[in-house]
Order: sequence, then structure tokens, then C-alpha cells
Amino acid sequence: MTLQQIKYILGVAEAGSFNRASERLFISQPSLTSSVHDAERELGFEIFNRTSRGINLTDLGTDFVNDAKELYSHYENLIKKYSQSGKKSFSVSTLYYAFARTAFVQIVKEFSKGDLQGTYDFAFREKKLLE
Repeated sequence: MTLQQIKYILGVAEAGSFNRASERLFISQPSLTSSVHDAERELGFEIFNRTSRGINLTDLGTDFVNDAKELYSHYENLIKKYSQSGKKSFSVSTLYYAFARTAFVQIVKEFSKGDLQGTYDFAFREKKLLE
């Protein structure tokens, strides 16, 4: 299981639904669902009960989420403590869309002048559909 999957699981638990979590985490809902399913398969138990009214945590899922919060908090503290750049990161991963690249370039230009200059590391990745 990856830290990214843990982040997604915590996001779903906090949001109370896959749809809301996908909006908050800036990931498509099918990708989020797939990532959580993969984690559940690896763990060997379901973290969430899925119903027509939404989701809630299973008993084991509640224990897992509590432990995962602690783990993820330690991870974030580690990154803050040892990060050399002191910069914030902003990255975009998208399918090939010219408008996405154009919008990203505009954002970089806006954040590269004035008081914000040098405070962000930017990354843009174009992916193929089946990557």
C-alpha cells in the first residue's frame, strides 16, 4: 500500500463519500474508487461499507483509519522537518489537452512574479489513457 492510497482513504473517510472526496483530492472518482479497492484487496478487508446512501467505515476500517491518520501525520511532519527547499509543490497530471497546458502555463506565470516568486515548485505531466 502506498502513502497516496492512505491519503485517499483518509480523504474518503473525512468526506463521507467517494464523490466528495474525489473533488477535494482533485482526482477522478473512478480512479479514487479503484485505488481504494486495490488497498482493500491488499489489506484483505473492506474499509468502507458501501450503500445506496453513501459510505461508512467498517469496524476494522475505523481502527485502520485511526492508525492511518497517525501514520500520515508522522509522514507530513517528516517531510516538513527535512524538506530542503521550503517550497510548496504544485503539480498537474492530465491526459493530453492543450487547454490544460495553457492554463498551467498561465498559473506558473502568475505565481512567478511579485511576492510569490520562487515559493512553488511546479510540475506538469501529460499521460496516456492506458498508462
